[in-house]
Amino acid sequence: MDGYAAYNKLARSDRGDDGITLAGCWSHSRRKFYELHVAGSSEVATATLERMAKLWQVEKTVRGQSPDARVAARQQASAAVVADLFDLWQQTLRRISGKSNCRGDPLCCLAPCHLRTLPARRPHRARLQHRRARHQTADNYKKE
Repeated sequence: MDGYAAYNKLARSDRGDDGITLAGCWSHSRRKFYELHVAGSSEVATATLERMAKLWQVEKTVRGQSPDARVAARQQASAAVVADLFDLWQQTLRRISGKSNCRGDPLCCLAPCHLRTLPARRPHRARLQHRRARHQTADNYKKE
């Protein structure tokens, strides 16, 4: 996701099962980390770029292969790198004060985004209530 506001409307929680799960764009996030790395102002940015380079290498090796082969390679090699990145970011975010002005810091921008990359499941009871309410309204239309 590149921050375009319309994407948030598509993923609204009130859309129920029709909603879309937002995922962050690796290329867009990499740009901010690269700017900090070039400026030499962030060790986390440098560590992030080193880890992202592993992702790009995986993509380079699977380019042109079948979709199933790409998925398998990504699950085998990329999943661990992504988990490592999220761990690095979580550790760093814990050290940043909630009152700090981190304007321009990609971690502050990514914090809400990367938490959304994995869909959160609603509690079981809430899912059942949502289904029940949806089916009741459908039954009401059939009676009329």
